[in-house]
Amino acid sequence: MRTMSTKIIQGWLPLIPPLLLAACSSNGPNRSNSTGTAHAESELRRLVVDGQELHSSLITWTVDSAAALGSTLAFRENPRLSADPEFVEVIARGSSQGRLDREGIREALYALYVGEGQVGVYGLRAASLADADCREGQLRGIWAHSASVGRSRVHREGTILVVVWHHGVSPECWEAVNTEVVKRLNTPE
Repeated sequence: MRTMSTKIIQGWLPLIPPLLLAACSSNGPNRSNSTGTAHAESELRRLVVDGQELHSSLITWTVDSAAALGSTLAFRENPRLSADPEFVEVIARGSSQGRLDREGIREALYALYVGEGQVGVYGLRAASLADADCREGQLRGIWAHSASVGRSRVHREGTILVVVWHHGVSPECWEAVNTEVVKRLNTPE
């Protein structure tokens, strides 16, 4: 019975951070950090996009309020890119299914898109290439099962690590999303 419960919980772990995003409200992608100023230096900024930019079936998830969920971390926009330590901690933990903290991570991105299903994006900017090497290995190990069944992928470019996961999108949508993420990671600003 314990194994069954563990599998059920692991299956829902990628969906937990969207619950934390519940205090989010946005009419589109917000290209700012937690203080509202432009985030020009961030390579993660390339991934702050509207759902339609990833695939025509996706829209950027918005919620007016979800105080009932009891989130103590106020997410003001979706996607959200920030170097705020509390936000980075939550996203670092979410991107590792609760196993890793924010050590070695300077900045984080979270985005959730809905349509025919859900697509989530965790982005991390490591403090150094060595930190990125270490975290990449850890993330690939953590997400190996989900990747093997086609529900997640880990991408990397330099110090940027991106975990993309989905729940219920078509293979065509899934491939398009990952192709666009790779393209954006490899395109200099």
